[in-house]
Amino acid sequence: MTFRATLRSPYLYKSLMCATGICLIALHCYRDARTSSQISKRGHRLRYEGTSARCDINWNPLKIAITEYEDHQVRGPKNGKVFVRNYKKYGTIPRRPKFLFPLLHFGPNNQLIGLRESIFVAIRLNRTIVLPTFLKHRTDKQIKNNNSPLISPNHRIDLVKLCEFVSCVTVGEFRDICNYEIDGIIPLRKLSVARLRNLEKRIRMRIVPKNPDAYRKKFISSVGRHSRLHRFVSEEIVPRFKSQKRCVIYALPYKGLRASDRAMILHDKVMTKLMAENPLTDEENTLLSIIDHTQAPRYVMSIAREYIRRYFEDENFIAVHWRYNRKDFISRHFCNKDPITAKVCSTAKKFTALDFVYRIVEKKSYLKVRGTDVRHVYIASPKTERSFISDVSKMLRDKQGLAVLSSLHLEKFLSSNYKSCDFLVKTHLQDILSTIEMEVCRSATMFLRSIRSSWSENVAINRLISRNESWDRSNDSTIFAV
Repeated sequence: MTFRATLRSPYLYKSLMCATGICLIALHCYRDARTSSQISKRGHRLRYEGTSARCDINWNPLKIAITEYEDHQVRGPKNGKVFVRNYKKYGTIPRRPKFLFPLLHFGPNNQLIGLRESIFVAIRLNRTIVLPTFLKHRTDKQIKNNNSPLISPNHRIDLVKLCEFVSCVTVGEFRDICNYEIDGIIPLRKLSVARLRNLEKRIRMRIVPKNPDAYRKKFISSVGRHSRLHRFVSEEIVPRFKSQKRCVIYALPYKGLRASDRAMILHDKVMTKLMAENPLTDEENTLLSIIDHTQAPRYVMSIAREYIRRYFEDENFIAVHWRYNRKDFISRHFCNKDPITAKVCSTAKKFTALDFVYRIVEKKSYLKVRGTDVRHVYIASPKTERSFISDVSKMLRDKQGLAVLSSLHLEKFLSSNYKSCDFLVKTHLQDILSTIEMEVCRSATMFLRSIRSSWSENVAINRLISRNESWDRSNDSTIFAV
């Protein structure tokens, strides 16, 4: 099957051609004539876009207005009025493109998995993807400081690379094109009127019609009466979700597409085939292409490379992710999800600093036997686990002579070296710190992941598609076995 989708907008014009699920894109960019300082004046609460004159990080290469994504106090049209952009200024749209707007939820890395699923669905339906708003982790203290849980996609993914791969528009363009009105909903979970009202506040568009009882008429597909999650395989996407409705939201994606319900399932399937030299399916190739085009922003990769160069001297190092903080991950609600998760929680509670050290020493010896000497270790962890990680680091330094760095050290590095970048230090430090840590772990000689952590799973799948051939991905393992 071959299809073509074209979109002309004030900023982007793209031609998308897909054959058997693999996409080739021709991208032409039309620059926004406004300066960054003019853009920043749209929202006085979010002025970091043009105020840090000494900050030389190019974090917004597409010049997206930050208030489209992060200022939750900006309102939509008043008194039911709608505003339509005058396209005569930019030329006419050659056809009426259809859109898919992912409304992401759960934690940051679950949102990334949900976005990748949304892109897969958009490709199958021949729809233009709307660059979504992301949410910070609920434990992020800067949510309270800045009075907003929202963060622009500029800080999560490389938008230039993504929009070279699929047709895309900003949420501001989407609002204008659709007259601030959603006319179709693909529900992956049960959606009540109250929940839809909350989603309306986030995207500042009308979802629920004036007659609330008629909101189900917007559903393109329906969730079963007793189903908490609408699951499907790739072959079902077109029969279930194809519609003539133009402005469609893809509501709360995560684990809907069975092929990618967990990143590690796809990772293990692909790794097994690669080691056996078996060809990948079209679906697996498309998913891997999507993952490759939804990597971290370029400025995040640049900071991670500088950190590794300065403190690891570009030598081999082991990276570890310890996710098991008692106030969040090891909670009664999460640990009772299923037997495997319960076992993970039980093991994590009993796992001591000495167990941690033994595991790293074991893996260091494993690499040395294979001719790779390691002198450095990086440990990523939640902020509440830093005391535990400090004990581990001290034992590794004193007894094993290893140079150990952690999340605390990286945070001090960012605060010291990028203090003129308000968006990084004052507004989104904890969120961007986590993304940079993922890049550091992705670049390690060996990565020890946390079981049942989407953060770890995304690092593992990113390492799988990495073009770095200096290390063997089959060496990767988990911090403990269950």
